[in-house]
Amino acid sequence: MRLDAPENETEEGYLRCRAAIEKWAKVAEKAGAVLSIEAYWRNVIGSIDRADRLLREVDSPALKLVMDPNNYLRKEDLPKMQPMLEEMFRRLGRHIVLAHAKDVKPVPEGTELPASGKGVLDYPLFLRLLAQLDRPLDLILEHLTLDDVPRARDFVLDQFDKI
Repeated sequence: MRLDAPENETEEGYLRCRAAIEKWAKVAEKAGAVLSIEAYWRNVIGSIDRADRLLREVDSPALKLVMDPNNYLRKEDLPKMQPMLEEMFRRLGRHIVLAHAKDVKPVPEGTELPASGKGVLDYPLFLRLLAQLDRPLDLILEHLTLDDVPRARDFVLDQFDKI
């Protein structure tokens, strides 16, 4: 399915996506591998509900989740970011195997996803929720230029002091 394709929001689109992921999850199980999905609001698996539903319905130990909270946040969701973050981790936390660190900010046409520290993500809450998973996880910085790596790294490390 294409980004923003109308069928992404339909039940038929979801069922087609689930069938494909179920097939690949079985392959991953047999290989002793992990199939990790990353939700994004412009795709079929684009909401907390859809991600939760997929993980419950496929129910494979090989199917896991990349947590990138900004991918769930549309412009209209930004005012309710804190409860959404808490819901993401409450419902999806046990499936998280990797996390992404970038940011989100409102723009007239919706949202942009800049590098960490250049938006409005509640980093102390995000990092606290990651820490509460109480297991080792990698946190990958993304959406930045090579020149911006030191600034973004320092920003994220400084946020740990706030949790």
